[in-house]
Amino acid sequence: MIGPDHFKAYLRCPQCGLTGIADLSELNGYSYGPGDPTMVEHLPRGFKIVNQSSSLATIDLFCEKCGISAITKDNKPL
Repeated sequence: MIGPDHFKAYLRCPQCGLTGIADLSELNGYSYGPGDPTMVEHLPRGFKIVNQSSSLATIDLFCEKCGISAITKDNKPL
């Protein structure tokens, strides 16, 4: 049995510039697998979780103030 795969999502709101790093995990041990549930272990203040049932990801992380996706395009440190 494979344990959870832990990884980080680098966040930056393209509108207001708010930044942060979220700690995430995939339950089956494979990051970003289609349909795999993503668990948010830590979400910085100012961001919110939005469920995404129609895409490959099960969630997206949005800026609370601006209401838009804040996951950086290449998911690299800011």
